[in-house]
Amino acid sequence: MMIRSTFLTMIFALLAVTWAPATMAQADQPAVEPSAASYTDAELRSFAGALLDVARIKQAYTPQLEAAEDAEEQQEVKQAASVEMVQAVEQQGMSVDRYQEILLNALTNPELAKRVDRYLKQTTRI
Repeated sequence: MMIRSTFLTMIFALLAVTWAPATMAQADQPAVEPSAASYTDAELRSFAGALLDVARIKQAYTPQLEAAEDAEEQQEVKQAASVEMVQAVEQQGMSVDRYQEILLNALTNPELAKRVDRYLKQTTRI
């Protein structure tokens, strides 16, 4: 699936955080918001790949979550998805904390969101 706009990119990002493990969901916003220039091209390429992987994992687990019969089973599905999401982020060469930082900043910094969107488009063409 090709991501065609920053708006869709940010929607994916928001959905990706929904099941994020506690370390991702509870990351503190930095005291000083880094500028878009604070992130290297390599970091943003890795972030874009991780974001797409996390969205794919969430999409794969959604039917299992919807089919869960009780809260305990839902929690097990969420935990399995979270483990895979952390692995996906780390396989892209980035820490969960750095992923979360870029995600939060991309949601509030239009310049950074445009850079991320450019890498998402490049990543989906490969």
